[in-house]
Amino acid sequence: MAINIRSNKNNVQGNVIAVDQLLESVRFCSSGDENESLTIDSAKYKVRPFDKDFYDRLSKIIKQHKEKNPDSDLQKASIILPDQLFMLDMVTIPMIHRKAMQHSLSLAIENIYKNASEMNLMTYGIGQTKQTATYGLVGIRWNVLEEVRKTFTENGINVSGITYATNAMVNGAMAMNQKLRNETFMLMDIKEECTRFALVVRGCTMGYF
Repeated sequence: MAINIRSNKNNVQGNVIAVDQLLESVRFCSSGDENESLTIDSAKYKVRPFDKDFYDRLSKIIKQHKEKNPDSDLQKASIILPDQLFMLDMVTIPMIHRKAMQHSLSLAIENIYKNASEMNLMTYGIGQTKQTATYGLVGIRWNVLEEVRKTFTENGINVSGITYATNAMVNGAMAMNQKLRNETFMLMDIKEECTRFALVVRGCTMGYF
């Protein structure tokens, strides 16, 4: 399953389910007709995140949400996971023949990350000179990705995409303000509990704090 690292050109629609590790909660967000309203329901989990007990608890939360909202259309959803599950990096390689670039990039990643086979890794171009090309890298462990997908699928929810919290925040900002697309900027989401910082380079989330 691919990680969603790019903003959709259209406004976000449908169901979004977010796992918030800071607040130990799972939030169900659904938009109304023409995105004029937003319904949010949340439930707490008090277990170690992303181990067996967590997935059992997540399954119960999904079932309880469906029972409490029998009229909701929760057959497909986008999933937002905590930032801590994802790694971000940049890789720079020499400019060579275009057809050989992907192979060279794969070799560079395998040389840097000895556990690359254990991860779902996605790359995207950031910039290039006459001598080098720089790629952004985002990854998550395969076992986490598959367990998340399995838990939702077994509870009747088709996962349409998975991303991380900071990237979802950036995509939301760009959906609301088209001028931010392809721009380089820092974004802050100020909440009562904490403030999330996002570093965005040419419209791509490159770092968070």
